[in-house]
Amino acid sequence: MPKKNILIVDDESDISFVLKLQLEDAGYSTTCANNGIAALEILKKEHFSLTLLDLKMPGMDGLQVLNQLKSSELNMPIIIMTAHGSEDIAVECMKSGASDYLSKPFSKDEMLKKIVLALKQKTKSALLCTHKAKALSKEPVVLIVEDEADVALILKFCLEDAGYRTERAKDGIKAIDAIGKVKFDLVLLDIKMPRMDGLQVLKRIGNSLRDVPVIMMTAHGNEDIVVECMKIGARDYISKPFSSDSLIGKINYLFEAQVENVEDNPEYIAVGVFEGEIRLLSLRPDGTYNFIDPIKKLHDILYVVDPETLEMEKAIEELEDLMNSCNAKESDYQKFFERYPDAILSSDYKKAHPQVVLAKEDGTSLIPDFVLEPVHDNKLCDILDIKLPTVPIQVGKDNRKRHSSAVFEACAQLREYNTYFDEEINRNRVFTNYGLTGYKPRMFVIIGRRSKLDPLETRRIELDTPQLHLSTYDEIIDRMKYRVQKMKIGIGGRV
Repeated sequence: MPKKNILIVDDESDISFVLKLQLEDAGYSTTCANNGIAALEILKKEHFSLTLLDLKMPGMDGLQVLNQLKSSELNMPIIIMTAHGSEDIAVECMKSGASDYLSKPFSKDEMLKKIVLALKQKTKSALLCTHKAKALSKEPVVLIVEDEADVALILKFCLEDAGYRTERAKDGIKAIDAIGKVKFDLVLLDIKMPRMDGLQVLKRIGNSLRDVPVIMMTAHGNEDIVVECMKIGARDYISKPFSSDSLIGKINYLFEAQVENVEDNPEYIAVGVFEGEIRLLSLRPDGTYNFIDPIKKLHDILYVVDPETLEMEKAIEELEDLMNSCNAKESDYQKFFERYPDAILSSDYKKAHPQVVLAKEDGTSLIPDFVLEPVHDNKLCDILDIKLPTVPIQVGKDNRKRHSSAVFEACAQLREYNTYFDEEINRNRVFTNYGLTGYKPRMFVIIGRRSKLDPLETRRIELDTPQLHLSTYDEIIDRMKYRVQKMKIGIGGRV
């Protein structure tokens, strides 16, 4: 396989020389240009897989080179390099067609990682069929995704005064649900939100909304966040606090550009296969395309799958988003497992009863997260408790590990449940109220992540307390994915 050829454009010869050595050591071939004009001349004569382009150069700067290349027919990833960056410059570079952005000084590993990603994104899948597309709606509808009600209300008044219709989603999960149901013309997306932040939302919907402008909003921004947003699919970025004029100006500009693009560049509806999934997209005469089927609905329609399988795949995505959220609480996981009890039920159990009240004679009560009802009537029920994925199972250094306070807490809870079910009056009360029979219950605890877990230590804990069984959230995800695989080949059932 021929080597990937990379053009290095930088007016500082010592920097170009270092980059050349690093890239050739990584297996790439290189060519250097010491200014923008020289780079354009080289690109007329020779094909390159990627260009590393310095921003600040004499004569013709990197942004001018970028704009010239954008208007040409070259389909090549361009990574901007600069030691003089800012949020505004990062936005302008990404809007002008840059694939990525490197702030000097940067490491060799960081550069190579961005190059690999940029080259991967260039690869496109084959298309199957085409049909003419529609232009922009005459009554633009803007989705405001903002968790702060007062900010959302101000945005609503501002946009509606400017002639736009609006809808609001108060968090990322509600935004994804709304986008799956309604065709919006623009999305205003806050970055810092509870449950699921704006970047996570953009990753989930970005490919599906390439033809819908997304403007990111934040009061906590920097260059790296700007570039990440633009790479995922945002069209623009605005830092809080901002004026209504600046916001409306950005929105009007995006809509005008979109209308001009539709008029000047006819588009076609196409069906394509991307990474094994059927997708609906708009195709332009120059070969570029945008996904237009929100949340891969066309694939779900054409690829016939049991509804239970689709539900489990949706649950996996939702649980992974929760696990990656810094703001998720135990109550969020409780609600998740109440909606998707199959995620915690093995083949031994038929139902997970949430928040069962185990009342005591003294007026107090125990309330386990779930009581697991066995499949067979002659079997006894067990307990399931939920801890956060961030909670460790062991603490201390490698040679002096000990159980975490959360494990000791679980052991204490288990003793309380054993004491409770030792009393016949309590067993009868639970059977009368819930139809469940309990005695010396086993206790399953979902806690922590696999990367922080020593399996030998986990086995020691379970040997010390045979009725206590620990599972990490990664194991729950693996079990759910394994079940989906079995469903798709027609086996099904819990694992």
